[in-house]
Amino acid sequence: MTPFPPSSCAVSEPVSGIRELPVLENGFQLLASMFRYPDEPIWQALAETLPAAEVFSSSLLGRPLSLPPRQSLEQTYTALFCTNPIGLTASPYLSCYLEDPGLIEGGGRLMIQQLLAEEGGVADPAMKEPEDHLATVLELAGVLCRKAHGDDPAEAADGRIRLLQLTDTMLIMLPPFQSAITTADFSCVDFYVDAVTLCLCLTVLCREQILLGQPRNERNVM
Repeated sequence: MTPFPPSSCAVSEPVSGIRELPVLENGFQLLASMFRYPDEPIWQALAETLPAAEVFSSSLLGRPLSLPPRQSLEQTYTALFCTNPIGLTASPYLSCYLEDPGLIEGGGRLMIQQLLAEEGGVADPAMKEPEDHLATVLELAGVLCRKAHGDDPAEAADGRIRLLQLTDTMLIMLPPFQSAITTADFSCVDFYVDAVTLCLCLTVLCREQILLGQPRNERNVM
């Protein structure tokens, strides 16, 4: 698998703290909300949260994120992610990138279902989406960041291993997902280009942070 090129991030050395797992957890949770349907509650939550995340986004993109008007963002989200599953502009489902194109409920969904069950969680039923939707995958990455940062050595080691497995699959999905969004001709597409670029940067930083501090025997598991 070809790693995401560091040049795709605005800076090669983010500000101090961005590489730490607790900060990465918060970043994944923020990005998860950015890939949910921007109805009034989600849009309002983003309007309140994004200004506080300016240092985070600027350190990776070179500029803060700008939230488009809700109606325009809803229209773009629908055009990109919510049309006929066989003809999605940019499929937000992990299975579509691990298996045959257009297969939404394949092995990727089963993998996320299993990870959620093993971590004692479930996908938010309000989403009404298969479990391998990117928003759920990002939420799960945040949960595993928290576990990998925990005080219990065995639990933390298990969290690091699972997080590496999950980010492996994310790095298969995210580059073509980014390309599909980038080539789309919609009014607010730049918001989602920035969002998926942050996903890629955060995923790479997460893997680097884990591998740099990972005991050799854990690396051999992979």
